[in-house]
Amino acid sequence: MDIKLDLLRSYYKGGHASLLFRINKWGFTALLACFLLTGGGAIYCCHQKAIELDSQIAAKRQNINKVLSVKKNLAMKQKDLIKTCSLRLEASSCHKNNHSEVLRFLINSIPDSVVLDQIQFKREEMLLSGEGEGREIFIWGEELYKNLYLQDINYPHFSKNGERSNFKLRLLFVKLEE
Repeated sequence: MDIKLDLLRSYYKGGHASLLFRINKWGFTALLACFLLTGGGAIYCCHQKAIELDSQIAAKRQNINKVLSVKKNLAMKQKDLIKTCSLRLEASSCHKNNHSEVLRFLINSIPDSVVLDQIQFKREEMLLSGEGEGREIFIWGEELYKNLYLQDINYPHFSKNGERSNFKLRLLFVKLEE
């Protein structure tokens, strides 16, 4: 025990560094090298993850921008279509029993969340089909009932109020006396 302590405590013995000095010197160097390697590896991994995350975010932003531009283009086309329909309806409203006034009101009152796919006319009924939120369709139907000469509106059945779903609205007009 005394000999080991002596070897560890003495700095130089016979021109050679002691065992403690060698352990301290190489231990510190090994610890520093281990720290640098693991730290460098961790930094490299984090950097790679950050690059991957940035590329994923950029791809999602591109997709969002594409969807927004498509939505904007569709909205512009829908506005142009509404203007075209309104102009054609004004030109075609010659006689009293024409549905042009009904169509004009219908086109101008469509909510933003409702998309009409088809409008079918018969003499005393109109069938509207499209897609929209259930609550908006009910509100729109009540507005149509108040402002048009309607006898009845047949509402579709919706599973949930907040979801978008397909609908077919059947509007029954009051018979006009000629």
